[in-house]
Amino acid sequence: MNKKVSCFLVGVPLLFGTAGGLAAQEMGDMRMRTRASLFDIGVYAGGAVSTNWYSSQQFRADGLTRAEPNLILTPVGERTSHGIGLTSAFGGAATFWGFPWAGLRLHYAYLPSEPPTRRDGFGGLFNGEEDFNDGLPQNNHFYDLNLVFRLANIPLFSRIASNAYAFVGGGGFTADIASGARNVCEAGTLARGACFHLGEDKNLVSASKATVGQGVVGIGGDIFSLTNALGLFVELAAHGYDSPVHVGDDFVGPVEVRRGQTVAVARDKFAVTTRLVGGLKLLIGAAAAAPAPLPPPPPPPPAAPMEPAPMAETPIRVCILEGGQLREVDAMVNPATGDTLVAMAGERRRFADAYPATTGYAGGADFFVQDRPIRYNNRNYVRFGLTRIVPATEVRRIADFQGTTLFAETGANVQNPDVLYVLVRPGCEFQPYQRQEAIRPRG
Repeated sequence: MNKKVSCFLVGVPLLFGTAGGLAAQEMGDMRMRTRASLFDIGVYAGGAVSTNWYSSQQFRADGLTRAEPNLILTPVGERTSHGIGLTSAFGGAATFWGFPWAGLRLHYAYLPSEPPTRRDGFGGLFNGEEDFNDGLPQNNHFYDLNLVFRLANIPLFSRIASNAYAFVGGGGFTADIASGARNVCEAGTLARGACFHLGEDKNLVSASKATVGQGVVGIGGDIFSLTNALGLFVELAAHGYDSPVHVGDDFVGPVEVRRGQTVAVARDKFAVTTRLVGGLKLLIGAAAAAPAPLPPPPPPPPAAPMEPAPMAETPIRVCILEGGQLREVDAMVNPATGDTLVAMAGERRRFADAYPATTGYAGGADFFVQDRPIRYNNRNYVRFGLTRIVPATEVRRIADFQGTTLFAETGANVQNPDVLYVLVRPGCEFQPYQRQEAIRPRG
């Protein structure tokens, strides 16, 4: 079996095993969600596939020398493309979340392979038979610095994995053949009219001419929590770079041929290496919390008895909390003063006096003013985003917390909702609280 394929088969089961575990957990509504960390370190294994690095074709010389202006080269046979193709991938990344939604990531990946001498196979993407191989192993190194962004607020990604993220960045790519020879071209690529340089000097370890810049873009996410600080993740990324295999007389050197002889002429390509990996991530610290909002203003002082309102008042319906349940009441808005008025026992009163935001409301509760979490069914829920208007038909009462009524979405799991809502003030103005971390069920 090809060495690259066997390494790939060793690395990929980790990725697909975790993906299968995710599907089973979702079916039983038992998926664990990892917490948002301040700093995380991950290591991974998986597979990668690269597009071809260069193409080569044989030409017959119908002139005197290749350097002569009147030299005529006639193509012989078909043009073939070559690269490293399918291989395994190993690596790691360290991320610092400077903001709750963004951070910096340092990444490294190692891809073992053979020299880029295999002919193109499936659609020019995978590589097929090999007609030249000097038996030397090749080490491929990707290293880059990325900007990384959390995607937790995007429903499409939050359903797939908790702490979903996307990243974009750049760095370098070095391809190095393990050979004692230096300042020469690898024999397999040289036979095809290209140069895969083995180094500048015998005292240098790195192959500097086989180092190129590269850009990377990708997505990933945490799929399963082993402990509060340890979880499994998956990642899909694509690296784009100019081929480290070079062509032209500056690298291959001038070639002299006699009339009737053949010579290989190569063209380098822009290449893309795509990797699909899964691994283990260590979570350190907690993401910085958003600043606490200012407490709501105190209610206005009682007003003097009001004169009958003019006919230009606008009728409205206002959502209130009464007896732990939401209901709507009729009211009138005076466009001249901006006051909202209601009729009670034959009298017109200010709405704030008739229905004060006290019992059941969160606006004046200690936990709300001090931005403390809500404890519900042995889980912590923390404030998430700004207040918003939610129709009364879309939420229902599920419990009370320190004198404040708790609500959840109508179709949510009452025992384990993803989001809790508290009513801040009349008008169905709710503050959402998001579950901070999931507690792994026993059994």
